[in-house]
Amino acid sequence: MTSTSSIRSTAPIKLPIGVSDFGNLIRGGYTFVDKTPLIEEIVDQAAEVTLITRPRRFGKTLNLSMLQHFFAPIAWGQPTAGLFDGLAIFARPNVMAHQGKYPVIFFSFKDIRATTLAEFDGKFRGLLSSLCNDYPELLNSPKLSARDRKVFQALLDKQADAADTG
Repeated sequence: MTSTSSIRSTAPIKLPIGVSDFGNLIRGGYTFVDKTPLIEEIVDQAAEVTLITRPRRFGKTLNLSMLQHFFAPIAWGQPTAGLFDGLAIFARPNVMAHQGKYPVIFFSFKDIRATTLAEFDGKFRGLLSSLCNDYPELLNSPKLSARDRKVFQALLDKQADAADTG
């Protein structure tokens, strides 16, 4: 008679169903496949434009969120330092030198639900306004033209209309 044993983990598996924010994924202690080698590909490629195509529900938003959290010092009001400790990319010091060094603008249409163009337009302006609120210092940037400064201020004040942003 042979005996068989099974390996059982006492820690429950916490799957990130519906989680598309990398920071929430890491801070929430979810079980996931480490896709951070994608960051090295992006850095090494140094392409002017990178097109990332995947089928629906295949992790595009999560991968882009991972890139946002890697390159930006702050994402959604939270510092990104330390999020990549222990992940595959952490073993690549030449790539880790880029962590938290760049301003990143990230937005997704994924959560905008609208049945009319007017409803979509309003929600999209709200998204742009939130994005502008993350970078208020840009209002004083010498790189903004007077017109761009006016549009930026209108977005901050949630007063922008199609004529301003078009």
